[in-house]
Amino acid sequence: MKTIISFLFLAITSFAKSQDYEIYKALAIENINHQDFKSALLNFTKMIACEPENADGYFNRAFTLEELKNFKGAIADYTKSIALDSTNVDFYFLRGIDFQKLNKYNLAIQDYTKTILLEPNNADAYYFRGKCNLGLKNYKIALPDFDLAIFYRVNHHKAYFEKANIFFKLKNYQKALYNYDKAIENDDDNSAIYFKKRGLLKIKLGQNKEGILDITKYKQVYSKDN
Repeated sequence: MKTIISFLFLAITSFAKSQDYEIYKALAIENINHQDFKSALLNFTKMIACEPENADGYFNRAFTLEELKNFKGAIADYTKSIALDSTNVDFYFLRGIDFQKLNKYNLAIQDYTKTILLEPNNADAYYFRGKCNLGLKNYKIALPDFDLAIFYRVNHHKAYFEKANIFFKLKNYQKALYNYDKAIENDDDNSAIYFKKRGLLKIKLGQNKEGILDITKYKQVYSKDN
Protein backbone atom coordinates (compact mmCIF):
# COMPACT_ATOMS: atom_id res chain seq x y z
CA MET A 1 0.00 0.00 0.00
CA LYS A 2 2.82 2.40 0.90
CA THR A 3 4.45 1.63 -2.44
CA ILE A 4 1.27 2.51 -4.32
CA ILE A 5 0.85 5.75 -2.36
CA SER A 6 4.47 6.71 -3.01
CA PHE A 7 4.05 6.02 -6.72
CA LEU A 8 0.89 8.12 -6.90
CA PHE A 9 2.58 10.97 -5.03
CA LEU A 10 5.50 10.95 -7.45
CA ALA A 11 3.15 10.84 -10.43
CA ILE A 12 1.10 13.77 -9.11
CA THR A 13 4.25 15.75 -8.30
CA SER A 14 5.67 15.09 -11.76
CA PHE A 15 2.40 16.14 -13.39
CA ALA A 16 2.29 19.33 -11.33
CA LYS A 17 5.86 20.21 -12.28
CA SER A 18 5.06 19.57 -15.93
CA GLN A 19 2.11 21.94 -15.69
CA ASP A 20 4.25 24.57 -13.98
CA TYR A 21 6.85 24.16 -16.73
CA GLU A 22 4.29 25.06 -19.39
CA ILE A 23 2.93 27.95 -17.32
CA TYR A 24 6.36 29.54 -16.85
CA LYS A 25 7.16 28.93 -20.52
CA ALA A 26 3.98 30.71 -21.60
CA LEU A 27 4.73 33.61 -19.25
CA ALA A 28 8.28 33.90 -20.58
CA ILE A 29 7.11 33.92 -24.20
CA GLU A 30 4.60 36.65 -23.32
CA ASN A 31 7.44 38.62 -21.71
CA ILE A 32 9.52 38.26 -24.88
CA ASN A 33 6.63 39.44 -27.04
CA HIS A 34 6.62 42.61 -24.94
CA GLN A 35 10.43 42.94 -25.08
CA ASP A 36 10.61 42.38 -21.30
CA PHE A 37 13.67 40.15 -21.37
CA LYS A 38 14.52 40.46 -17.67
CA SER A 39 11.12 39.04 -16.69
CA ALA A 40 11.47 36.39 -19.38
CA LEU A 41 14.80 35.39 -17.87
CA LEU A 42 13.20 34.91 -14.44
CA ASN A 43 10.37 32.82 -15.87
CA PHE A 44 12.69 30.65 -17.96
CA THR A 45 14.80 30.06 -14.83
CA LYS A 46 11.67 28.93 -12.96
CA MET A 47 10.76 26.76 -15.94
CA ILE A 48 14.17 25.08 -15.82
CA ALA A 49 13.74 24.38 -12.10
CA CYS A 50 10.61 22.36 -12.95
CA GLU A 51 12.39 20.19 -15.53
CA PRO A 52 16.18 20.57 -15.14
CA GLU A 53 16.85 17.73 -17.60
CA ASN A 54 14.95 19.39 -20.44
CA ALA A 55 17.42 20.83 -22.96
CA ASP A 56 14.85 23.23 -24.42
CA GLY A 57 14.65 25.17 -21.16
CA TYR A 58 18.32 26.12 -21.30
CA PHE A 59 18.03 26.81 -25.03
CA ASN A 60 15.20 29.29 -24.45
CA ARG A 61 17.01 30.98 -21.60
CA ALA A 62 20.15 31.28 -23.74
CA PHE A 63 18.17 33.25 -26.32
CA THR A 64 16.97 35.61 -23.59
CA LEU A 65 20.50 36.07 -22.26
CA GLU A 66 21.63 36.98 -25.78
CA GLU A 67 18.99 39.70 -25.91
CA LEU A 68 20.44 41.03 -22.65
CA LYS A 69 23.96 40.91 -24.21
CA ASN A 70 25.06 38.29 -21.68
CA PHE A 71 26.86 36.11 -24.20
CA LYS A 72 28.91 34.22 -21.62
CA GLY A 73 25.72 33.23 -19.83
CA ALA A 74 24.13 32.19 -23.12
CA ILE A 75 27.16 30.04 -23.95
CA ALA A 76 26.85 28.31 -20.57
CA ASP A 77 23.19 27.52 -21.26
CA TYR A 78 23.88 26.24 -24.78
CA THR A 79 26.62 24.05 -23.30
CA LYS A 80 24.08 22.62 -20.84
CA SER A 81 21.64 22.02 -23.70
CA ILE A 82 24.33 20.16 -25.64
CA ALA A 83 25.11 18.00 -22.61
CA LEU A 84 21.44 16.98 -22.51
CA ASP A 85 20.97 16.64 -26.28
CA SER A 86 24.14 16.37 -28.34
CA THR A 87 22.32 15.89 -31.66
CA ASN A 88 20.58 19.27 -31.89
CA VAL A 89 22.36 21.29 -34.58
CA ASP A 90 20.91 24.62 -33.39
CA PHE A 91 22.68 24.37 -30.03
CA TYR A 92 26.12 24.20 -31.65
CA PHE A 93 25.38 26.82 -34.31
CA LEU A 94 24.03 29.42 -31.88
CA ARG A 95 26.81 28.79 -29.36
CA GLY A 96 29.26 29.33 -32.21
CA ILE A 97 27.70 32.70 -32.96
CA ASP A 98 28.11 33.76 -29.33
CA PHE A 99 31.74 32.61 -29.25
CA GLN A 100 32.27 34.63 -32.43
CA LYS A 101 30.72 37.73 -30.84
CA LEU A 102 33.29 37.39 -28.06
CA ASN A 103 36.08 37.03 -30.67
CA LYS A 104 36.74 33.45 -29.53
CA TYR A 105 37.18 32.40 -33.12
CA ASN A 106 38.76 28.98 -32.59
CA LEU A 107 35.95 27.89 -30.28
CA ALA A 108 33.39 29.25 -32.73
CA ILE A 109 35.06 27.34 -35.58
CA GLN A 110 34.74 24.12 -33.56
CA ASP A 111 31.00 24.69 -33.15
CA TYR A 112 30.46 25.60 -36.80
CA THR A 113 32.40 22.50 -37.82
CA LYS A 114 30.16 20.37 -35.59
CA THR A 115 27.14 22.08 -37.13
CA ILE A 116 28.39 21.13 -40.59
CA LEU A 117 28.96 17.52 -39.53
CA LEU A 118 25.34 17.34 -38.38
CA GLU A 119 23.95 19.40 -41.26
CA PRO A 120 26.36 19.44 -44.24
CA ASN A 121 24.19 21.77 -46.34
CA ASN A 122 24.04 24.57 -43.75
CA ALA A 123 25.18 27.56 -45.81
CA ASP A 124 25.40 29.92 -42.84
CA ALA A 125 27.67 27.56 -40.90
CA TYR A 126 30.20 27.69 -43.76
CA TYR A 127 29.79 31.46 -44.02
CA PHE A 128 30.35 32.15 -40.33
CA ARG A 129 33.26 29.69 -40.15
CA GLY A 130 34.78 31.63 -43.02
CA LYS A 131 34.23 34.88 -41.11
CA CYS A 132 36.03 33.42 -38.10
CA ASN A 133 39.00 32.51 -40.26
CA LEU A 134 38.97 36.09 -41.53
CA GLY A 135 39.17 37.19 -37.91
CA LEU A 136 42.24 34.97 -37.57
CA LYS A 137 43.61 36.39 -40.86
CA ASN A 138 43.48 32.93 -42.44
CA TYR A 139 42.29 34.35 -45.76
CA LYS A 140 43.05 31.36 -47.96
CA ILE A 141 41.39 29.00 -45.48
CA ALA A 142 38.30 31.21 -45.42
CA LEU A 143 37.81 31.19 -49.20
CA PRO A 144 36.62 27.56 -49.56
CA ASP A 145 34.02 28.10 -46.84
CA PHE A 146 32.59 31.10 -48.68
CA ASP A 147 32.54 29.00 -51.85
CA LEU A 148 30.57 26.30 -50.01
CA ALA A 149 28.19 28.88 -48.56
CA ILE A 150 27.45 29.98 -52.13
CA PHE A 151 27.19 26.38 -53.34
CA TYR A 152 24.45 25.67 -50.81
CA ARG A 153 22.79 29.08 -51.24
CA VAL A 154 23.49 30.50 -54.66
CA ASN A 155 22.32 34.02 -53.77
CA HIS A 156 24.45 34.30 -50.61
CA HIS A 157 25.51 37.90 -51.32
CA LYS A 158 27.42 38.23 -48.05
CA ALA A 159 29.68 35.32 -49.02
CA TYR A 160 30.35 36.94 -52.41
CA PHE A 161 31.20 40.20 -50.62
CA GLU A 162 33.68 38.52 -48.27
CA LYS A 163 35.28 36.69 -51.19
CA ALA A 164 35.68 40.02 -52.97
CA ASN A 165 37.34 41.55 -49.91
CA ILE A 166 39.79 38.63 -49.71
CA PHE A 167 40.71 38.86 -53.39
CA PHE A 168 41.21 42.60 -52.92
CA LYS A 169 43.64 41.93 -50.05
CA LEU A 170 45.43 39.39 -52.25
CA LYS A 171 45.58 42.02 -55.04
CA ASN A 172 43.58 39.83 -57.40
CA TYR A 173 41.47 42.78 -58.48
CA GLN A 174 39.58 41.17 -61.35
CA LYS A 175 38.28 38.39 -59.12
CA ALA A 176 37.49 40.98 -56.47
CA LEU A 177 35.48 42.98 -59.01
CA TYR A 178 33.62 39.87 -60.19
CA ASN A 179 32.59 39.01 -56.63
CA TYR A 180 31.53 42.58 -55.82
CA ASP A 181 29.36 42.38 -58.95
CA LYS A 182 27.82 39.11 -57.73
CA ALA A 183 27.25 40.52 -54.24
CA ILE A 184 25.34 43.49 -55.66
CA GLU A 185 23.46 41.31 -58.15
CA ASN A 186 22.18 39.00 -55.39
CA ASP A 187 21.47 41.61 -52.72
CA ASP A 188 17.82 42.68 -52.70
CA ASP A 189 18.53 45.25 -49.97
CA ASN A 190 21.11 47.21 -52.01
CA SER A 191 23.68 47.34 -49.19
CA ALA A 192 25.48 50.68 -49.47
CA ILE A 193 28.91 49.30 -48.55
CA TYR A 194 28.86 47.00 -51.61
CA PHE A 195 28.65 49.98 -53.97
CA LYS A 196 31.32 51.88 -52.05
CA LYS A 197 33.82 49.01 -52.17
CA ARG A 198 33.18 48.31 -55.84
CA GLY A 199 33.37 52.00 -56.69
CA LEU A 200 36.72 52.43 -54.97
CA LEU A 201 38.06 49.35 -56.73
CA LYS A 202 36.90 50.61 -60.13
CA ILE A 203 38.62 53.94 -59.53
CA LYS A 204 41.78 52.05 -58.53
CA LEU A 205 41.57 50.16 -61.84
CA GLY A 206 41.19 53.41 -63.77
CA GLN A 207 37.47 52.96 -64.41
CA ASN A 208 36.76 56.41 -63.02
CA LYS A 209 33.35 57.04 -64.59
CA GLU A 210 31.91 53.72 -63.42
CA GLY A 211 33.57 54.11 -60.04
CA ILE A 212 32.04 57.55 -59.47
CA LEU A 213 28.60 56.16 -60.39
CA ASP A 214 29.01 53.49 -57.71
CA ILE A 215 30.14 56.04 -55.11
CA THR A 216 27.11 58.19 -55.98
CA LYS A 217 24.87 55.14 -55.58
CA TYR A 218 26.54 54.41 -52.24
CA LYS A 219 25.76 57.93 -50.99
CA GLN A 220 22.14 57.67 -52.15
CA VAL A 221 21.55 54.30 -50.47
CA TYR A 222 23.42 55.33 -47.32
CA SER A 223 21.42 58.55 -46.88
CA LYS A 224 18.18 56.63 -47.52
CA ASP A 225 19.03 54.00 -44.89
CA ASN A 226 20.11 56.59 -42.31
